[in-house]
Amino acid sequence: MTGRRDEAIRAGRRAVELVPAERDAQSAPSVRVHLARIYVLLDQAAPALDLLAPLTQVPSWISPAELRSDPTWKSLRRHPRFTRLVR
Repeated sequence: MTGRRDEAIRAGRRAVELVPAERDAQSAPSVRVHLARIYVLLDQAAPALDLLAPLTQVPSWISPAELRSDPTWKSLRRHPRFTRLVR
């Protein structure tokens, strides 16, 4: 199981590397959200929040309201950083 976890993280990080915001401002937020989802599925809140926080500061579909309503982030809802992020 650990090998698959590491593989998922590696693939997500590689996708982020391949789609930098400087080169593709439209797709980059989505790629970062997908990596954040991987971290949430692996019960790693801190790296997921590290990815989500800056995304709420730039123009994109990712907003505090979206994060509050999306069931993907349910496991983060009691996390103090997430609470601050979605205010």
